[in-house]
Amino acid sequence: MTENYQDLEARCSDKYRSDRYRSRQFISNRCTLNDLQELKQLIAAREIELKRIVPLSRAQ
Repeated sequence: MTENYQDLEARCSDKYRSDRYRSRQFISNRCTLNDLQELKQLIAAREIELKRIVPLSRAQ
């Protein structure tokens, strides 16, 4: 999951969405709508994991 997350993050990073890179590199790096949706799901899953971990660490 982590490798997949980092790969998606690299392809969908702000660098490729900036005006200078938008047309050529954004497309050539194939950050598709599906990639963005998957990245969003992975981030949501990571946030849920963190919410579980934080209360446990505070309890100890």
